[in-house]
Amino acid sequence: MLINRIQARIFAQLSERLNMDRDEYVHAHSRHYLGRLVSSLESLTEEDGDLWIARAYLQSL
Repeated sequence: MLINRIQARIFAQLSERLNMDRDEYVHAHSRHYLGRLVSSLESLTEEDGDLWIARAYLQSL
């Protein structure tokens, strides 16, 4: 299953903060958050989105 609309909105906000396109953001940071290279937002599963968002949140604390 692809990411849900709430996750998509969170990714939009994360990428906007860095002044990047969503796919550019995913490609640039996927290795850090998922441990593997992902080329676009459409390639993420809902589980990937949950893991990424949780790790980004913990990093922001």
